Amino acid sequence: MKSDNHPWNDLVQEVQDTPPGLLGVEERLSRRLRKRRRTLYSALTTALFALTFVTLVNTNTAFANTLAKWPVIGDLTRLVRFTQEDRGIQSAIENQYLQELALSHEDGGLTLDLPYVIADEHSLVLIFQLPEAFLREEKGWIFPNNVTLTHPDTKEKIEGYAYSSSSLTPQGLLEDDGLFLLRLRFADRPTPQNFDLTLELAIKENPGYPEETLKKQYRFDYELSLPTFLAPVTHVLNQELTLLDQQVILESLTTYPTGTEITFRFPDTNTAWIKDLELSLDGANAPGGISAFGSLDGSSLTYFLESDYFSDKPQTLKITALTTLPKTEKQVLVDLERRTLTPEIPDTYLLNVTEEEDAWILEFRTFTDQSFSLFYHEVTTLTKEEVPVKSTSISSTLENGVPVMLTRMVLEKTESHELLLPRHSGPARALPTPLEILIPRN
Repeated sequence: MKSDNHPWNDLVQEVQDTPPGLLGVEERLSRRLRKRRRTLYSALTTALFALTFVTLVNTNTAFANTLAKWPVIGDLTRLVRFTQEDRGIQSAIENQYLQELALSHEDGGLTLDLPYVIADEHSLVLIFQLPEAFLREEKGWIFPNNVTLTHPDTKEKIEGYAYSSSSLTPQGLLEDDGLFLLRLRFADRPTPQNFDLTLELAIKENPGYPEETLKKQYRFDYELSLPTFLAPVTHVLNQELTLLDQQVILESLTTYPTGTEITFRFPDTNTAWIKDLELSLDGANAPGGISAFGSLDGSSLTYFLESDYFSDKPQTLKITALTTLPKTEKQVLVDLERRTLTPEIPDTYLLNVTEEEDAWILEFRTFTDQSFSLFYHEVTTLTKEEVPVKSTSISSTLENGVPVMLTRMVLEKTESHELLLPRHSGPARALPTPLEILIPRN
């Protein structure tokens, strides 16, 4: 029988020309992961090939197209290409840290596969796949939503997580082989290892327009059982920083397979609340929309950024700006008749007040090129009567070439013309010089 190994032999020869930066990778990975082999889902001896393979997939089209002929490695090729915008997830795949689930569920004639998951103590990255035939026929937008986790035995709902997803187009999904990600971040509790997952898919036409219609709704159910997670790597730093006259304590940095969690603490002696920090880790920002969690009393912020758990290189944390709110400006008194704010908010004015039969419509103008939320929704009268907020919208525009942010709030109508609006945030202020902090690896 004639052998058909010529493409493979050519690829092996190409892989043998290992880039200098990959020399010694297998030895470093073996040393770093010696105590964690049971959770890697594949032989450690493939680590060097996996890393070389990823480099070639991203730079060599012929290599990728040839590999697609082999089913198992072809799947890895698709995953690497699909996740290349997220360095942490790609690194997890490179190092074989993903679990093959091979789960499927059918509803209304549509099958949604759940082939893989990447998990750690505080995150789940679920990789779904829609069939090509469905995507070629469907014309509407696809919205993954209503993600529910329940205990498999008691069927009680699991709380304490946030998830991020985005609207999807059939054409975009076809380009990604039908693959899409769903991220769950557990802030108040560890990631469960055994749970039932329910995901709904909504198919909409003309989303975001008045003529938006719900075309179809699907529901998919899965039972998941995950192995022991890799242990995170934590650095307790307690490093004191001074940023624009405010004190910030870089408390800790914990790296997981799906990213790095960074916690900051703010002393009570600060004259302002620190609402946000603009930061990056080795040039990477927040993955998948879930970026920060703050304490209720405003004393701390925890960020989640992309990172490479499997690297031995030190990390560089860079802080470029922060958002502060003076503690003397906790809330603003809005006089609807005079259209005044007390105390005044810099560069912000009450542009218009419209009285309707059952609502007040407040329109604020802020001279800024940024976009942020001015107020919380806990609006009250001077007598502490709650005023329900029906809706809030924020838009940006140019007025005579000047950037402006417009905030529109619709409030339930009250007899009182004086309302207390709690401040939420303000514009970020850049540091005179970006602050860089070198974080060592264990």
